[in-house]
Amino acid sequence: MKDSGKLPCVYSVKTNSIPLLTIGTCLALVSSGSAQSTFTKITTGDIVNDGGYSLGCAWGDYDGDGYLDLFVANGPNAGAGQSNFLYHNNRNGTFTRITAGAIATDTGRWKACSWADFDNDGNLDLVADRTDADAAQVILYRNNGDGTFARLPDETIGGIVMAGDGNSRGPEPADYDNDGLLDLFVARTSGLDWLFHNDGNSGFTRITNNVVDAPMNSFNASWADYNNHGKPDLFVTVYSDPPTTNRLYLNLGGGSFEQITSGSIATDSGHSVSSAWGDYDNDGYPDLFVANGSLMGDENNFLYHNNGDGTFTRMTSDVVGSIASDAAGFGSCAWGDYDNDGFLDLVVTTLGVGGTPGVNYLYHNNCDGSFTRILTGSPVEDVGVMVNCAWGDYDNDGFLDLFVARGGIFGSENNSLYHNNGNSNNWLKVKCVGTVSNRSAIGAKVRVKATIGGKTFWQWREINPQDALQAHFGLGNATNVDVLRIEWPSGIVQEFPNIAAKQFLTFVEPPRLQPLRRLADGSFQLAPGPSPRRPVHFADRRHRPRAPRRGSRRPHTRGLPLDEDGLGRRPGGRRSLRPLLPIAAHRTLHAGGGGSGRIGSCLSRL
Repeated sequence: MKDSGKLPCVYSVKTNSIPLLTIGTCLALVSSGSAQSTFTKITTGDIVNDGGYSLGCAWGDYDGDGYLDLFVANGPNAGAGQSNFLYHNNRNGTFTRITAGAIATDTGRWKACSWADFDNDGNLDLVADRTDADAAQVILYRNNGDGTFARLPDETIGGIVMAGDGNSRGPEPADYDNDGLLDLFVARTSGLDWLFHNDGNSGFTRITNNVVDAPMNSFNASWADYNNHGKPDLFVTVYSDPPTTNRLYLNLGGGSFEQITSGSIATDSGHSVSSAWGDYDNDGYPDLFVANGSLMGDENNFLYHNNGDGTFTRMTSDVVGSIASDAAGFGSCAWGDYDNDGFLDLVVTTLGVGGTPGVNYLYHNNCDGSFTRILTGSPVEDVGVMVNCAWGDYDNDGFLDLFVARGGIFGSENNSLYHNNGNSNNWLKVKCVGTVSNRSAIGAKVRVKATIGGKTFWQWREINPQDALQAHFGLGNATNVDVLRIEWPSGIVQEFPNIAAKQFLTFVEPPRLQPLRRLADGSFQLAPGPSPRRPVHFADRRHRPRAPRRGSRRPHTRGLPLDEDGLGRRPGGRRSLRPLLPIAAHRTLHAGGGGSGRIGSCLSRL
């Protein structure tokens, strides 16, 4: 290996097939049957009977027990506002609403929310925003590590916003400079957008650059590395009348961005309110869907195919079907492979304005680059004000369930939860834990290669809050994944061969390799570098992360004896939820890259 200054960190892990994990009693095998998926509407429990002016929703496992919890942002347009909903997953298909603490009692005209570990302490924090004037509009709730949250001071992100200075509508975390700390973009209407850099111990610094230099009436934003250059890029939807263009920013590194001004993705105009990245044709590049209309009435949506060269093509209905021509007052959108056939499907909500009733539009991927709209079943037959949506496998059966936030500014409605009944298709779920990268691993790319229906191809996912910080893969009739590849934001790349299907796995990022010494033949011996960082602490230091209490359901693997699978084993022989997978602890690379390396047996520990 040449002394090039920056050494690549590629770990190739050689293992036997990773065995099926048992996660309590609720990681169920998918029953045999038709490959078609149906949904059952859940009608009991607080989660579907708490009426709210609900606009935002996000799945996230805030207590680390391996099951997704749910936060719902509520925001009437007038009055004192409403408190939000926090639902804890009981791990038996039901939820309990949390009613104590500021995260559950703060009132306001809330709009959106995101889960992310902003301080890298291993616990998911929550950021929520609202449009209240003369108040803090972006609130960060720090996870105390014991199931409770501390509201950080108003000045942590944005401070008090005076009347006339704009409204915050969409907080989107990403580590845009890949320093291992999550930053935050906030889409805002009637004012400047906000971009905050996470400085660690000193909190957040508001950035001024071309991304936030002029009021644009931004409504929503989504990050993704659309050209696979290792840095998250930003797409911002603009909701104004008359309609104007949306914005795409290419991340140049070093905190700089270039606004893309050519191509349909940068020149199309619409009343755009939400967007979602997803590789619907499995070519390794994220495509983009943009939802239009909202309160302005019936409009067509935009589907942009990523050409793989930094440009996009807007798709038309003769190629992709009615997904490009259906017209309604659309609200939100989310990609997810709900039938586990290996191709991403799409759900889009509508508000019921104009001449179209408020229903959900569900598009099934035909596996050939086109989509079919599904017209039967409770998710698409229910009528109401469907505002926001989020896929999440809340019962860990391997199939994506759907939550829809309803009501919004139009009035209070019960929200909807649809349980996916599953089919015979296989699946794999992956959670990533960063050590050099940000702890939530936001921006990490997970790729799997499998043979489905006689065809071998790769699938791509990028870890982000919109997907519950997990990578879910449908595998069809494939019983194993040939290769699983993780490309961490730090630049470290790992590959794992021959992984059995029907598993929920957690992968921990290994340390960066650093030169240990130069050998006599001119090659380098490499070893893991020092511990990358410790958790950071923001202004409110009254609450520190603490170890799980005795009897806590939160999994805890540190210090546990390891069995032959490399899994933390609790006293009594029960495996922990999270596998600690073996990585290359020491490796020797020879000049020219032709040498061989030895895979060590050490484990990466947090």
